[in-house]
Amino acid sequence: MTYPNQNDPGGVTIALANSSCPADFLASPNNGGAYKVWVTPVTSFVGDPTKVDNSCGTGCFHGFVPSATKTDNFKINFAAGTFCLTVKKVDDTSMPVAGWPFSVIDTVGVTNGYFTDQNGIFSLCGQVPGAYTVSEDPGSIIIGLTVNGTPLPPAALTTVYSFAWSAGQPNPFIIVFQNCLVSTTCQVGMPN
Repeated sequence: MTYPNQNDPGGVTIALANSSCPADFLASPNNGGAYKVWVTPVTSFVGDPTKVDNSCGTGCFHGFVPSATKTDNFKINFAAGTFCLTVKKVDDTSMPVAGWPFSVIDTVGVTNGYFTDQNGIFSLCGQVPGAYTVSEDPGSIIIGLTVNGTPLPPAALTTVYSFAWSAGQPNPFIIVFQNCLVSTTCQVGMPN
């Protein structure tokens, strides 16, 4: 959804998803999985943001004033399913690496860059079925790559991992990159 107008170059795209995995939306009471989204500037909201619903009087709906609000209807295809992609980065001693940059190419070919948090982890939820590629700096010295708990053999170790996800596969989908620090001597295939 783009506000104020889909064709407006100044519009802001708003993604509709829950920040936690795996379910993005609760069941809709409407037939066919139909939902309505209401978007308004923070200064125009007249309700209490700590409440799920607000009674705000005449001419106001759930805290939203129609003259300052954009609404849109949308449907969810629950059969398709979504998943969380979790990427972890550890060093040769299996300690987490914070602030590690990596990129993800999504199902439509868009590349986005991300960084691991202080625990060496980054999760990207609400991903749809399709092909993905996760990559780190091609100059990295990789000594271990684990996918959903299964270490890959030394011949398969690379700074790029591609996969296709579909409903029914592991969720979250977890990729662990293990690298040798430049200042140490490491052996390929160390446990992670």
